[in-house]
Amino acid sequence: MFTTEFLDLPALDSAHGCVSLPGSKSISNRVLLLAALSQGTTTIHDLLDSDDTQVMLAALKQLGCKITPDSLTPGQAIAVT
Repeated sequence: MFTTEFLDLPALDSAHGCVSLPGSKSISNRVLLLAALSQGTTTIHDLLDSDDTQVMLAALKQLGCKITPDSLTPGQAIAVT
């Protein structure tokens, strides 16, 4: 069996950074969900344009998230607030 040492990390007040992920519909939807749950504005680049992603964007808008621009264009960044 493997044994892993326990690592206790203190809670952070905030996080900031840039993460590059491969294009996939499940990752795109997870990124959108995390952006919707976070405070402030999250900018997402190169979001996969799929039916599932479009459905998630529409659902987040119905829940009150502000997503700009209104339509997903390949290569264009979107902002989720």
